[in-house]
Amino acid sequence: MRFAPLVLSSTFALAACSSSDPVAPDAGAATPPTSQCVAPTGAGTRHDGESITADTTWTAADSPHRITYSPTVRAGATLRIEPCAEVRIAGGYGLLVEGRLEALGTAETPIAITADDPAAPFGYLEVRGGFADLAYVSISGGGAEEPNGDAMLEVWGASTDQRTDNARLRHVALTGSEQHGLTLERSGALTADSTDVVIHGAKLAPVAVYGSALVGSVPAGDYTGNGADEIAVIARDPMIEDTTWHARGVPYHLGDANQNGADFRVGASTGAALATWTIEPGVTIRAADAARILVQKSGDAITGSIVARGTAEAPVVFTSASASPAPGLWRGLVFEAAPAATTALDHVEIRYAGGPSQANSFHCEPGSDGSYSRDEDAALAVFGEPASAFLTHSLLADSAADGVDLAYHGAALDFAAGNTFTGIARCRVTLPRSTDGSCPTPVPACQ
Repeated sequence: MRFAPLVLSSTFALAACSSSDPVAPDAGAATPPTSQCVAPTGAGTRHDGESITADTTWTAADSPHRITYSPTVRAGATLRIEPCAEVRIAGGYGLLVEGRLEALGTAETPIAITADDPAAPFGYLEVRGGFADLAYVSISGGGAEEPNGDAMLEVWGASTDQRTDNARLRHVALTGSEQHGLTLERSGALTADSTDVVIHGAKLAPVAVYGSALVGSVPAGDYTGNGADEIAVIARDPMIEDTTWHARGVPYHLGDANQNGADFRVGASTGAALATWTIEPGVTIRAADAARILVQKSGDAITGSIVARGTAEAPVVFTSASASPAPGLWRGLVFEAAPAATTALDHVEIRYAGGPSQANSFHCEPGSDGSYSRDEDAALAVFGEPASAFLTHSLLADSAADGVDLAYHGAALDFAAGNTFTGIARCRVTLPRSTDGSCPTPVPACQ
């Protein structure tokens, strides 16, 4: 296994500091606090692949701490990096945290982790089932390309179904990664009080998340100035717990270029409590080609709910991730059964959907005798009678097929009123079959 080196910038001073919680800058100060750290001199301290099994402190006075081969912080042990300390990591190496890492600087006494040689990027700082508490830390010059990692800071949880908090990041800057800046994997999430994360200069996206429930832990910060200014979401497992996706100033991208994680599922397929996906106003979700957002069922009962309440000024947007978007590039939103009563899509936009669904014969095709209906390709497909028309004040645009497909047996609810449809290739809203599965003869024109 490869471990990436941590790099500390030489611009931070070696002032004597305590490792207490970070002190925020004075809110009334006219200018940001100035670092009190002094650049280290001398050879510093070498760390050559040691196994840290007892509580250990890397001091500012012994900086720079040079990692020449990846150390491991073992479970049960804590590595503390003092304020003003500097860590420099050799090319391709890093630090593995199975226990606990505490690097608690302050605005005046920051901590720096950087490449020992700017021309030789280190690998990554990896938290694997342990916990990292970082405050006022700069990490730069890492993320070297290699088979086992794709970011400068990687947070892995234990192999469980639900998310676990494995890192707390406050006022952390990740700069100049050769790949992603930060990844969250296998249930590993950031704590709710993580904040002010800045990721600039990553050659790929600033953040990549391998798991739908982890996305909600991406904290407030600045994620611009990277190769792709978006949060990459590769959803390997369904979202089976309540999760909120926050507006973080950049879009979310579902799936990768190879369509990994492009089948985004909300709710479990076998007996689980309802999982609600809440999406804040102003969020844009970009779907890879052929992707779909599927709200699942267990038996006949829906197990997921989507609550996306945008505003006129800040709608929630579901669209294609293509640089040249066109109708039908992705599937759209699909509800496998009657949507939960909590489901709400208000001031949303669904664009460039209506791709192939591989389903047919559920609704009544206008103009036919009702014996067979056209496919269920649509921007929004509903396979169970909802309690109400839950789509309001919304825009459906450039669908390769229908707008809203009422693919169930039951009442024809009015999904057209109050919504806007543009560039819809077929029906704005299709006609469901009656409760006995029949269609009227002749089938009236769809809305």
